[in-house]
Amino acid sequence: MKLIIFDFDGTLVDSEFIASEVFPAVWSSMGLNMTTDYFLTNFVGTSNDAEIVKQTLAKLPPNAMEIADKKFDEELKKRLLPVVGMKDLLQDLKHDMCVASNSSFQYLNDALKLTGLSHHFVNKVFSAKQVARPKPAPDVFLHAAKTLGYSADDCIVIEDSRAGILAAKSAKMKVIGFMGGRHFNQALKDKLLEAGADYYYSDISELRSHLVPGPVSGLGVL
Repeated sequence: MKLIIFDFDGTLVDSEFIASEVFPAVWSSMGLNMTTDYFLTNFVGTSNDAEIVKQTLAKLPPNAMEIADKKFDEELKKRLLPVVGMKDLLQDLKHDMCVASNSSFQYLNDALKLTGLSHHFVNKVFSAKQVARPKPAPDVFLHAAKTLGYSADDCIVIEDSRAGILAAKSAKMKVIGFMGGRHFNQALKDKLLEAGADYYYSDISELRSHLVPGPVSGLGVL
Protein backbone atom coordinates (compact mmCIF):
# COMPACT_ATOMS: atom_id res chain seq x y z
CA MET A 1 0.00 0.00 0.00
CA LYS A 2 1.75 3.15 -1.27
CA LEU A 3 -1.17 5.38 -2.25
CA ILE A 4 -4.43 5.79 -0.31
CA ILE A 5 -7.23 7.04 -2.55
CA PHE A 6 -10.06 8.64 -0.60
CA ASP A 7 -13.55 9.12 -1.90
CA PHE A 8 -14.87 12.46 -0.65
CA ASP A 9 -18.56 12.82 0.22
CA GLY A 10 -19.47 10.57 3.14
CA THR A 11 -15.89 9.33 3.45
CA LEU A 12 -13.70 12.34 4.23
CA VAL A 13 -16.51 14.80 4.96
CA ASP A 14 -19.99 14.30 6.41
CA SER A 15 -21.91 15.79 3.49
CA GLU A 16 -24.23 12.92 2.57
CA PHE A 17 -26.53 13.30 5.56
CA ILE A 18 -26.89 17.01 4.72
CA ALA A 19 -27.70 16.13 1.11
CA SER A 20 -30.26 13.59 2.30
CA GLU A 21 -32.10 16.36 4.13
CA VAL A 22 -31.82 19.08 1.48
CA PHE A 23 -32.59 17.36 -1.82
CA PRO A 24 -35.73 15.42 -0.73
CA ALA A 25 -37.08 18.54 0.99
CA VAL A 26 -36.56 20.77 -2.06
CA TRP A 27 -37.94 18.23 -4.50
CA SER A 28 -40.89 17.39 -2.26
CA SER A 29 -41.78 21.10 -2.27
CA MET A 30 -42.00 20.74 -6.07
CA GLY A 31 -44.50 17.90 -5.79
CA LEU A 32 -42.22 14.84 -5.80
CA ASN A 33 -42.57 12.85 -2.57
CA MET A 34 -39.15 11.53 -1.52
CA THR A 35 -37.94 10.35 1.87
CA THR A 36 -34.48 10.73 3.38
CA ASP A 37 -33.98 6.96 3.43
CA TYR A 38 -34.95 6.65 -0.24
CA PHE A 39 -32.44 9.34 -1.18
CA LEU A 40 -29.66 7.73 0.85
CA THR A 41 -30.27 4.25 -0.51
CA ASN A 42 -30.56 5.28 -4.16
CA PHE A 43 -28.54 8.46 -4.66
CA VAL A 44 -25.39 8.13 -2.52
CA GLY A 45 -22.36 7.65 -4.77
CA THR A 46 -24.16 8.52 -8.00
CA SER A 47 -23.53 11.33 -10.48
CA ASN A 48 -25.93 13.43 -12.54
CA ASP A 49 -25.47 10.91 -15.36
CA ALA A 50 -26.94 8.07 -13.29
CA GLU A 51 -30.25 6.71 -14.50
CA ILE A 52 -31.99 7.22 -11.14
CA VAL A 53 -31.02 10.91 -11.22
CA LYS A 54 -32.21 11.35 -14.80
CA GLN A 55 -35.53 9.64 -14.04
CA THR A 56 -36.05 11.82 -10.97
CA LEU A 57 -35.23 15.09 -12.71
CA ALA A 58 -37.56 14.19 -15.58
CA LYS A 59 -40.45 14.44 -13.09
CA LEU A 60 -39.40 17.87 -11.84
CA PRO A 61 -39.19 21.44 -13.21
CA PRO A 62 -36.13 22.16 -15.39
CA ASN A 63 -34.42 24.16 -12.65
CA ALA A 64 -34.98 21.58 -9.90
CA MET A 65 -31.33 20.54 -9.64
CA GLU A 66 -30.10 24.12 -9.74
CA ILE A 67 -32.40 25.13 -6.88
CA ALA A 68 -31.48 22.07 -4.79
CA ASP A 69 -27.76 22.57 -5.46
CA LYS A 70 -27.98 26.19 -4.30
CA LYS A 71 -29.71 25.18 -1.07
CA PHE A 72 -27.22 22.36 -0.55
CA ASP A 73 -24.30 24.77 -0.99
CA GLU A 74 -25.82 27.13 1.60
CA GLU A 75 -26.19 24.31 4.11
CA LEU A 76 -22.68 23.01 3.49
CA LYS A 77 -21.18 26.40 4.26
CA LYS A 78 -22.99 26.39 7.60
CA ARG A 79 -22.76 22.73 8.60
CA LEU A 80 -20.09 20.75 6.73
CA LEU A 81 -17.51 18.99 8.92
CA PRO A 82 -14.99 16.19 8.41
CA VAL A 83 -16.19 12.71 9.31
CA VAL A 84 -15.61 12.28 13.06
CA GLY A 85 -11.97 11.38 13.71
CA MET A 86 -10.90 11.87 10.07
CA LYS A 87 -8.83 14.99 10.68
CA ASP A 88 -6.68 13.22 13.28
CA LEU A 89 -6.33 10.14 11.06
CA LEU A 90 -5.10 12.17 8.10
CA GLN A 91 -2.59 13.88 10.35
CA ASP A 92 -1.16 10.52 11.42
CA LEU A 93 -1.01 8.84 8.01
CA LYS A 94 2.48 8.46 6.51
CA HIS A 95 1.35 7.26 3.07
CA ASP A 96 0.88 9.30 -0.06
CA MET A 97 -2.83 10.05 -0.43
CA CYS A 98 -5.28 11.75 -2.76
CA VAL A 99 -8.97 12.43 -3.32
CA ALA A 100 -10.88 10.88 -6.25
CA SER A 101 -14.58 11.69 -6.47
CA ASN A 102 -17.54 12.01 -8.83
CA SER A 103 -18.03 15.55 -7.50
CA SER A 104 -16.77 18.61 -9.37
CA PHE A 105 -13.20 19.82 -8.97
CA GLN A 106 -14.37 23.24 -7.73
CA TYR A 107 -16.67 21.73 -5.10
CA LEU A 108 -13.96 19.37 -3.84
CA ASN A 109 -11.40 22.12 -3.38
CA ASP A 110 -13.91 24.50 -1.78
CA ALA A 111 -15.10 21.82 0.66
CA LEU A 112 -11.55 20.77 1.54
CA LYS A 113 -10.74 24.37 2.44
CA LEU A 114 -13.97 24.76 4.39
CA THR A 115 -13.24 21.68 6.51
CA GLY A 116 -9.53 22.41 7.01
CA LEU A 117 -8.34 19.34 5.10
CA SER A 118 -6.91 20.95 1.97
CA HIS A 119 -3.25 20.89 3.11
CA HIS A 120 -3.31 17.08 3.03
CA PHE A 121 -4.21 16.99 -0.66
CA VAL A 122 -2.29 19.78 -2.40
CA ASN A 123 -2.31 19.01 -6.16
CA LYS A 124 -3.82 15.62 -5.35
CA VAL A 125 -7.53 16.16 -5.96
CA PHE A 126 -9.18 14.34 -8.86
CA SER A 127 -12.71 14.67 -10.21
CA ALA A 128 -14.62 12.33 -12.52
CA LYS A 129 -15.34 15.47 -14.55
CA GLN A 130 -11.72 15.16 -15.73
CA VAL A 131 -12.24 11.70 -17.25
CA ALA A 132 -14.61 10.04 -19.70
CA ARG A 133 -16.82 8.17 -17.22
CA PRO A 134 -17.81 8.62 -13.55
CA LYS A 135 -17.90 5.84 -10.97
CA PRO A 136 -18.83 2.97 -11.15
CA ALA A 137 -16.37 3.14 -14.05
CA PRO A 138 -12.74 2.99 -12.84
CA ASP A 139 -11.57 6.04 -14.83
CA VAL A 140 -11.05 8.54 -12.01
CA PHE A 141 -9.12 6.04 -9.85
CA LEU A 142 -6.88 5.02 -12.73
CA HIS A 143 -6.33 8.67 -13.65
CA ALA A 144 -5.35 9.55 -10.09
CA ALA A 145 -2.92 6.64 -9.78
CA LYS A 146 -1.30 7.29 -13.16
CA THR A 147 -0.94 11.02 -12.53
CA LEU A 148 0.79 10.38 -9.20
CA GLY A 149 3.01 7.64 -10.62
CA TYR A 150 1.49 4.53 -9.06
CA SER A 151 0.21 1.23 -10.41
CA ALA A 152 -3.13 -0.25 -9.37
CA ASP A 153 -1.28 -2.74 -7.16
CA ASP A 154 0.14 0.17 -5.15
CA CYS A 155 -3.28 1.59 -4.26
CA ILE A 156 -6.01 1.10 -1.72
CA VAL A 157 -9.31 2.94 -2.10
CA ILE A 158 -11.58 4.05 0.76
CA GLU A 159 -15.23 4.27 -0.28
CA ASP A 160 -18.68 4.64 1.24
CA SER A 161 -20.76 3.74 -1.85
CA ARG A 162 -21.51 0.69 -3.95
CA ALA A 163 -20.58 2.59 -7.13
CA GLY A 164 -17.22 3.51 -5.65
CA ILE A 165 -16.44 -0.04 -4.56
CA LEU A 166 -17.32 -1.37 -8.00
CA ALA A 167 -15.10 1.31 -9.58
CA ALA A 168 -12.15 0.35 -7.39
CA LYS A 169 -12.60 -3.35 -8.09
CA SER A 170 -12.80 -2.62 -11.82
CA ALA A 171 -9.54 -0.68 -11.49
CA LYS A 172 -7.98 -3.80 -9.88
CA MET A 173 -7.32 -1.92 -6.65
CA LYS A 174 -7.88 -3.04 -3.09
CA VAL A 175 -10.87 -1.30 -1.54
CA ILE A 176 -12.19 -0.60 1.94
CA GLY A 177 -15.91 -0.12 2.48
CA PHE A 178 -16.07 2.56 5.16
CA MET A 179 -19.32 3.08 7.09
CA GLY A 180 -18.24 5.81 9.51
CA GLY A 181 -20.31 8.67 8.07
CA ARG A 182 -23.45 9.93 9.79
CA HIS A 183 -25.62 9.08 6.79
CA PHE A 184 -25.52 5.30 7.07
CA ASN A 185 -28.83 3.49 7.58
CA GLN A 186 -29.24 -0.28 7.52
CA ALA A 187 -30.29 -0.40 3.87
CA LEU A 188 -27.19 1.54 2.85
CA LYS A 189 -24.96 -0.75 4.92
CA ASP A 190 -26.54 -3.82 3.30
CA LYS A 191 -26.03 -2.33 -0.16
CA LEU A 192 -22.39 -1.59 0.60
CA LEU A 193 -21.74 -5.08 1.95
CA GLU A 194 -23.17 -6.61 -1.22
CA ALA A 195 -20.65 -4.69 -3.34
CA GLY A 196 -17.81 -6.99 -2.23
CA ALA A 197 -15.07 -4.75 -0.87
CA ASP A 198 -11.87 -6.38 0.39
CA TYR A 199 -12.38 -4.94 3.89
CA TYR A 200 -15.22 -3.30 5.81
CA TYR A 201 -14.91 -0.95 8.76
CA SER A 202 -17.78 0.63 10.63
CA ASP A 203 -16.00 3.51 12.37
CA ILE A 204 -12.83 5.58 12.32
CA SER A 205 -11.04 3.52 14.98
CA GLU A 206 -11.38 0.37 12.87
CA LEU A 207 -10.20 2.22 9.76
CA ARG A 208 -7.24 3.59 11.72
CA SER A 209 -6.26 0.05 12.75
CA HIS A 210 -5.86 -0.83 9.08
CA LEU A 211 -4.03 2.29 7.93
CA VAL A 212 -1.82 3.26 10.87
CA PRO A 213 0.85 0.80 12.11
CA GLY A 214 -0.06 -0.79 15.42
CA PRO A 215 -2.21 -3.58 16.87
CA VAL A 216 -4.80 -4.82 14.39
CA SER A 217 -8.47 -4.77 15.35
CA GLY A 218 -11.84 -4.32 13.64
CA LEU A 219 -13.83 -6.37 11.19
CA GLY A 220 -10.87 -7.31 9.01
CA VAL A 221 -10.88 -9.20 5.72
CA LEU A 222 -14.10 -10.72 4.47
